[in-house]
Amino acid sequence: ERMHVDMAKMLKNLADGHVPVPQIQNLTRQLCCAVSYCHRNLILHRDLKPPNIMLDEKLETLKVSDFGMARPFTRRDSSPLVVVTLWYRAPEILLGTKDYDEGADNWSIGCIVAELHRKVPLLRGDSDFGQLIEIFKLRGSPEGKGMDNAACLKKLPEYSMEYPKWSKQPLTDVLPLWT
Repeated sequence: ERMHVDMAKMLKNLADGHVPVPQIQNLTRQLCCAVSYCHRNLILHRDLKPPNIMLDEKLETLKVSDFGMARPFTRRDSSPLVVVTLWYRAPEILLGTKDYDEGADNWSIGCIVAELHRKVPLLRGDSDFGQLIEIFKLRGSPEGKGMDNAACLKKLPEYSMEYPKWSKQPLTDVLPLWT
């Protein structure tokens, strides 16, 4: 099936400056369903981003494309580290874990949905470390308090307790439409 435009071009070419909320809801539902289908079939896309999401001429139907980085997975496998375009990369991957799962694709979906609302990427780091800082500024720095958190942080080879500390921001500060 021929698709008209990718989501990145659609966002760039918006005349009135925003995507209507009902359209965002429709596209989000379709994106979640498409990625859920992949996950149910044990496939990680690993490169979800607006240029890899195709839209029809009416901007109503969505198709996920570019499965070049996609890989089958099981709960016992480790996945290679170099995946996902930086601005859509999950924090656990930036922190060096080899044990990631569908949560990495789900993080990318969240970044894409935020971009639909804002018309610009939510997190725009210029390096792995810069992207982590952007994430920490928005969602707060990870804490090593409690046994569960400390154990989780030990599994992240790139995490350092020396990283600057930030408090979590309300998402409504950066996404006012989410009130």
